[in-house]
Amino acid sequence: MQFLRSLSSGNIGSTAMKTLLITAFLFAFAGFAYAHSGGTDSNGCHHDHKKGGYHCHNKKG
Repeated sequence: MQFLRSLSSGNIGSTAMKTLLITAFLFAFAGFAYAHSGGTDSNGCHHDHKKGGYHCHNKKG
């Protein structure tokens, strides 16, 4: 609770504030960096179960 009071009164150090903001930013956008495990066929393609359809990552030819 004291930490929240420090935030609202502006008594927190700038280094601590930067660390807090960077950490919050990293956690907020960490989900976007999640990659699927692959599971491509011999053509480098797979079914996209979330969005539907079939697409390729590494086109041959």
